[in-house]
Amino acid sequence: MINYPEITKIISVTTTPGCLLQMQLGIEREGLSGKMRGDHIEDLLAEAVK
Repeated sequence: MINYPEITKIISVTTTPGCLLQMQLGIEREGLSGKMRGDHIEDLLAEAVK
């Protein structure tokens, strides 16, 4: 918890492609691309094992 204020990226994860598209659109519309991203669970897991 000490490093919590240093967190600058939020990742919202879903298993549904339709939800992912809606999340990504909302993130873009709100101008949050630099602070937040939407990912599919498979993409996030693939990134984690690299």
